[in-house]
Amino acid sequence: MDRRNSEKRKPLARRLAQSLGSGGARAVLPLLGRLTPEPAAPLLPVLGDAATLPATIGIWQLDATATPAWYQRHGVDERNQWSALAGFGAAKAPGSRRIVLLGESVGRGFFYDPIFSPAIYLRELLASDGAAPIEVLDFCKTDLVMDGLEQMLVAAAALQPDVIVVIAGNNWGVAIADLDDAVVAETLAIDGVTTLVELCEALQQRAVARYAALLQQVQARGIATLQVVPDFNRLGWTTPTALRIAPWLLDGNAQWFALRQQLEAERDVAKRAELANAMLQLDHGLSPVAHHVLAEVALTNDTAAATFHLDQARRGSVIHPMVWTPGCSAVTRAALLQELAAHGVATIDVRSLFAGCASDAVYLDYCHLTSRAIRTLMTEVARCVVVGSATPSDVARADRYLPSLGAEGYASMLAAIHHAHWGQPTARVLALLRAALRVAPALQAVIADFVEFRAGPYPDETCAAYHRFRAASPQVAHQFLMLPGAKLVREYSLLGAMIQAIGEHDAAQAAALQGLFEAKMSVPSATLQLHHPIHAVPSYAALEGNAADSMAPAFLRCYNDVQEFEFCARSGQFTVLEVVARHHGAQAQVGSASVLLDDVLLGTLALTARWQKHVVALGDTLATGGVHRLRLQWPILLDDGPAQLQAAATQLDCGIRTTLYPVVAEVAKVELR
Repeated sequence: MDRRNSEKRKPLARRLAQSLGSGGARAVLPLLGRLTPEPAAPLLPVLGDAATLPATIGIWQLDATATPAWYQRHGVDERNQWSALAGFGAAKAPGSRRIVLLGESVGRGFFYDPIFSPAIYLRELLASDGAAPIEVLDFCKTDLVMDGLEQMLVAAAALQPDVIVVIAGNNWGVAIADLDDAVVAETLAIDGVTTLVELCEALQQRAVARYAALLQQVQARGIATLQVVPDFNRLGWTTPTALRIAPWLLDGNAQWFALRQQLEAERDVAKRAELANAMLQLDHGLSPVAHHVLAEVALTNDTAAATFHLDQARRGSVIHPMVWTPGCSAVTRAALLQELAAHGVATIDVRSLFAGCASDAVYLDYCHLTSRAIRTLMTEVARCVVVGSATPSDVARADRYLPSLGAEGYASMLAAIHHAHWGQPTARVLALLRAALRVAPALQAVIADFVEFRAGPYPDETCAAYHRFRAASPQVAHQFLMLPGAKLVREYSLLGAMIQAIGEHDAAQAAALQGLFEAKMSVPSATLQLHHPIHAVPSYAALEGNAADSMAPAFLRCYNDVQEFEFCARSGQFTVLEVVARHHGAQAQVGSASVLLDDVLLGTLALTARWQKHVVALGDTLATGGVHRLRLQWPILLDDGPAQLQAAATQLDCGIRTTLYPVVAEVAKVELR
């Protein structure tokens, strides 16, 4: 790190902190431009000049030999991220109108595509007899981020569309990890973690303002634009609240932890709310724990207050990565509505459009819409882009393209898999599986195939059930088979829910699948994967190397006072637990670590600053087969906040990466034998 440059930045960072403290993101935007370079705005092509046509638009490549110019699908879309559009002309047909649809997975119609998508329904809504032909080009891409969207927007403008409709905002955001180390260090040293969060939010607002200005440029070229402002399924999606200690840079961590302990034991609603409010005063609202408690209390009589707290619970995701889930944040949504209005861009606000609707009628997961919600949204889009469209007869015609019961069942089945991989409650996973079998009983065979090849002893590709599943499933289902290892651990609960759902229709088949499932667990030992903790996102645990220590060539660094693992075992399969662990150097805490299996205390580990092997007898705690949870409960680290803040700022200023959490303990091995 260039320390001279760091010194030059300090006065700017100080002014930034003062501006943030006085309120108003607008006041800090000029300073942000000096702290982090402002990228040049994308340049729109000169319309009507064939030489300026982009060589590629997403996965489609220009065929220079074709007359007229033509874009053809090129390359292999291995992750099935793009729409199924094969090709399109560089120029629209004479007398026709062209609408371009840009966006992310919500625009793709995730869980339905390619059988059904927003573009398919919109195309049919606008296909009125006797009217000028309307072409709908679907350029939506799963996992599309803001930079990619801006590039697609610039490229799409060269195609001379009449309207560009954008469905995006779920994958946007700025986290502390995105900032320059010097800026992080200086901001921490000046005003602490709260200002750092506000800095990330101000950067996000600036990015949205830049995006709105680009849409305004497009409109200046005679191309109408319409932005669909997405929303997050706050009431129907469980955000992890496993955080048991406050971020270490906040004052009063010991008091916060004491309140958290009282909160866990308290059952009186009024007292829980009182404790939660006290926690908010200490953690500045950056922990999701208190917000979730207050949301639960408010849900009984004040939906608006509940919504506010659920939005705020996600605000701290810039410093709590495990709280993050795709979905439009409150900051992004507010910035979109404000900036697009200021730049004269029309919007459709998903939250307002579906106000009063039950969450399960609108969403299949955290942000992806049901087919009926897609129908409602695209009907509104059609009315905005073509005057006089979306008449009752248009809607009736387009409804013929709504998903069949079989496709709806598939969507529910895939949503169940998705819920399980994101660590959602098993009851919700089971409800989606039951819904799938209710509307499409034939899916029982498909779900059984999924269980068979996932629970079977052989690699997927060698199993006949795997190939039957792929042949019978929509293409979008295949991406659910290519899972990061962290999600494979959670499939144990998923497979159990699938077997239970099948058992409600066919007990014999469920029993056969249960046998496969239990056979998979019949292994002499199981080393739990340290980088696969049970929490929804393993952000509190980073797998790191320590080449100087042969006992721990790689180890798990724990930033929370609880580390949990999930595993499957049949009755009596394991008798001993072996743990290799240590305290974190000089920060060793007083006391022992507790080991709990399914909430039963097995024993304690007397840890030191050196790696040590600990063996704990399991006794009869595994008398029942199935999914089990192992918990390592570390002594809590309650260091003084300001001292930790200064240490982090100094470390960053020296060019050494740090985190916003203390290292509570380190684990090199967890094995069941």
